[in-house]
Amino acid sequence: MKKTAMILMVIAILSKVIGFSRDLILSYFYGISDLTDAYFISNTIPTVLFSVVGLGLLTSFIPVYQKIRLEKGDKHADRFTNNIINIVFLCSVIILILGLIFTDKLVSIFAPGFADDVFDTAIIFTRINLFSILFIGHIYIIVGYLNANNTFVGPSIRSIAFNITLITFIFLSYFFNNAILLPSGVVVAMLIQFLLLIHYLRKINYSYSFKLNIKDEYLRKMFYMSLPIMISVSINQINVIVDKSIASEILQGGISSLTYANIIYLLVDGIIIVTLLSIVFPKLNNSYINKQIKVFICLIKEIQKYFVIVIIPITIILIYFSYEIVNIIYGRGSFDKSDVKLTAGNLSLYSIGIIGFALRDLYSKAFYAMENTKIPMINATIALFINIILNFVLSSIFGIGGLALATSISGIVAAILIGYSLNKKVKIFSFDNFFINSLKFIVLNSVFFITLVVTDKILSNYFFSFISLVLSSLISICFYVILLSVFKLVRIEKIISKIVSFNKKK
Repeated sequence: MKKTAMILMVIAILSKVIGFSRDLILSYFYGISDLTDAYFISNTIPTVLFSVVGLGLLTSFIPVYQKIRLEKGDKHADRFTNNIINIVFLCSVIILILGLIFTDKLVSIFAPGFADDVFDTAIIFTRINLFSILFIGHIYIIVGYLNANNTFVGPSIRSIAFNITLITFIFLSYFFNNAILLPSGVVVAMLIQFLLLIHYLRKINYSYSFKLNIKDEYLRKMFYMSLPIMISVSINQINVIVDKSIASEILQGGISSLTYANIIYLLVDGIIIVTLLSIVFPKLNNSYINKQIKVFICLIKEIQKYFVIVIIPITIILIYFSYEIVNIIYGRGSFDKSDVKLTAGNLSLYSIGIIGFALRDLYSKAFYAMENTKIPMINATIALFINIILNFVLSSIFGIGGLALATSISGIVAAILIGYSLNKKVKIFSFDNFFINSLKFIVLNSVFFITLVVTDKILSNYFFSFISLVLSSLISICFYVILLSVFKLVRIEKIISKIVSFNKKK
């Protein structure tokens, strides 16, 4: 698992670097503008429309698929997969047709503050982007199938192909002065992802057939299991709609600023959180259905500790160097200094909630592995109400940044509540050393922050901001790793042995 995780993280880093290049090129050519607001809204709408179904199916698919394999064998499990793929196709077509008919209504819901010309552009972009729905649902199911069959590299590589395609179309749209190529690129990129995943399906000898069986007993089980997940995802998407709607009312370019800041947050999410959870979830499910509860709890504790140790220092770096990070990534071309300052503020406030979102997702996956989808749904509902209330309260105080802060606070509260619920089911927290370990982490990260500030103040007198950022972060991280060993939270020799053993295996 550890070797696979390392390979996936390397792929994820490469994908995120290319993704950053994509966002950098987009910001260079178009900056924060009405056009980018329309573009980002057109990307959001198809995602919201199908991610509700797609994420529900993906999360519930793996436990049901593995149950079928265990009870009836691989052939029956593959027939079940074919059935799901065909049903998803029919649902995609229906959602696409409805989306094309009611495009103007959708745009008005997501961005009521758009002026007439921006609104018209968003409608055109959205109608093109809606065709990506034909591929989104299938991508979710195929990724779930490949992960359930211990194929992780292929699904990870698809993001690289996706981003390269988008970069190509951003260049084409600018040089041919044709903005329609921006949403067109998204559809083509989705198609390429889909075709790449088909290639990996063939490599593991998957056989497709067009058969529908809506009376399948496992289909009903999957539907009942996925329904609370769909409701949870729907609630999360309502959060997105509310955020975008309020942002469109507060500030011209507000949606773009939040999106650019969120992209940087998604770097951490994609490399660390999503990568690990995609590997751990099938293992959590296997250990639970085989009644290996000690293994189940150990996995949760291991990832939980890893998240806390890794994510908090990253959060400190993102907050302290928010302006420098945004300026390095976006600060050129049409993306001026005021755009940098606005986006940096949003990045700082989004960063506060990274650890909350990581732990919330981990605990939710644990419940899904236990085939308990009700508690994550309730948790998502509570987080929704907290986020909506805080959106209105904090945006009136802090403006556009209040939306980012509200998102972070609701994420942390959601993590605490669902963690408490999970601990009542399986004891994932050891309160014997809780206060001692908490104090250690507080001292450890305080020292990390002081080291970061002091080294930056010294190095900034001799180097450019980028070099100072990198050197300060590396020095602080090295000191942090040493302190982890001193406080007996992680042993340095264990880290070194893992690196050495991994290099030997390569």
